[in-house]
Amino acid sequence: MPTPRLGVGVASINGRIYVLGGHDSAGGTISDVSVVDSARRSSRRAGTLALPTHGAAAANLAGRILVFGGASSSVHDVVQQFSPEAGRAHVIGHMPTVRADVSAVVVGRRAILVGGFNGVGPQADVWATASGKSFRVVAHLPQPVRYLRSLRSAPPSTSSAV
Repeated sequence: MPTPRLGVGVASINGRIYVLGGHDSAGGTISDVSVVDSARRSSRRAGTLALPTHGAAAANLAGRILVFGGASSSVHDVVQQFSPEAGRAHVIGHMPTVRADVSAVVVGRRAILVGGFNGVGPQADVWATASGKSFRVVAHLPQPVRYLRSLRSAPPSTSSAV
């Protein structure tokens, strides 16, 4: 990576890994996008997001890199689409509410957004979107969570993280 980062969104497309936004080494929220080429073991700057963000989820949805929510000075609801060819992103929609520290996975033709933080507390609603423009609740977690992590690698805990 060109610079160290924390709280990034990550999506893969065409054999390349895109690292979107995050915190820089000074703790500031950034809009930088980098691309990692694992075959060449190299990385380079690939462009910028429309808005700086950290704690956003990213997904390759039908060949489009979408960045969901995140935060800068406050938590936001923006959905950005990053174009590797153009090297920039633009806002394509808004989530139903603000959400940062959210996780995304693609199932079939939909991105599923799980957990996160709305500026007040952890979230229980699980959203699905096929476009990044409209969302619907597809499940409710039995316990709201802010950060998701693998159950196999996580020690037993009484916290709200899974």
